[in-house]
Amino acid sequence: MDNNSLVIFSVPGGALEEPPIEIDITAIVSKEQRLDDVARVNSQTAPELLSTFNRCWLDLDKLCVFLTDAKNKAKNSIDSMEGRLALECTSEVLEKLGHIKASADLRKAWVACQDSLIKAKERLTLISTVLDYCRGKQQAFKNGYESVKKLINPQLPIDSNPGKMPEPFTTPRPKPIVVEDDVFDNDDELPAGFGKLKL
Repeated sequence: MDNNSLVIFSVPGGALEEPPIEIDITAIVSKEQRLDDVARVNSQTAPELLSTFNRCWLDLDKLCVFLTDAKNKAKNSIDSMEGRLALECTSEVLEKLGHIKASADLRKAWVACQDSLIKAKERLTLISTVLDYCRGKQQAFKNGYESVKKLINPQLPIDSNPGKMPEPFTTPRPKPIVVEDDVFDNDDELPAGFGKLKL
């Protein structure tokens, strides 16, 4: 990517009254080139690369939280608008359009064709598109981070006994508790409120 090129998204606010927000992810897109360094990573370059990927992931996470909030607001705005338009769609309104008898399908069609609702849905689409884009970038940095960790992690010790897993992966199994004698041989010796279980 050309260092002079900018990557800026103009994202509409979630609520209709909110102004659009400009999101500059130029730095993040530039750092995306560092993903190619995974192929050449070694123990000396790994710490800086891990730090870069982690920082980019965190920056994108903040953006995703912001965009998710805007997306939820946009959805709520659409729900409210659809309800309000449904109330405005009376039989008289449909009769003026040449429909003799109102029906649920006609009302639904009238609501869907309103410019205000169409614009609200366009806002939601724009927000969702940028959110998906940022999530894709975030996943790429996460994959890079995990790849570096795997490449520089020392090999696990090989056990001489192939039937036994290496020590770090084994957990000693607890010994079962064995009851030698029945402490309560008959119902008379049971504490108050307890009865013998019948099998």
